Amino acid sequence: MQLPETNVIHHCRFQDGMKELPDGCAQLIVCDPPYFNIKGDFDFSLDWKEWLEMHEELASECHRVLAENGTLFIWGHAKRIAYQQVIFDKLFKLENSIVWEKVDAQTNRMAPTDRMFAPVTERLLMYSKEGNSRAECANLRYKFETGKRRTEIMEPLVSYLIEEMERAGLTTAD
Repeated sequence: MQLPETNVIHHCRFQDGMKELPDGCAQLIVCDPPYFNIKGDFDFSLDWKEWLEMHEELASECHRVLAENGTLFIWGHAKRIAYQQVIFDKLFKLENSIVWEKVDAQTNRMAPTDRMFAPVTERLLMYSKEGNSRAECANLRYKFETGKRRTEIMEPLVSYLIEEMERAGLTTAD
């Protein structure tokens, strides 16, 4: 079996190159899909239904390719990120929702008659594959610590019983 190369960056559209990647091979996925009718020609190429379907397919493909301990980042516009989050929350565990304050001149290009506030932020969602919640982790740690203490407390008794079994010539089967 040939293992995939490590420490390799794949820059591709998910519809093309991502499908060639093996399952669970990516430690990090950074997605910057079209924002839907916000900027650039590519951003106006899909209708609303197609845009949502593209994100469903993207989420599925990312889930297939992302390693169990991998991280996924997906960029989105403030007006659309909620839709992306609903889609990706079905398959991933949301770790962080990051707001990037844009300080460039892009926000100064809005016409004074626009009814919306200037877009001074972009959003970034950070996901992992479904893992243990904090409560589950705390519970596992408690069980481990409790088991360790029981072992420490019971060790003298267990040692005594083993010594007595051996002295009596008994085996564990007996």
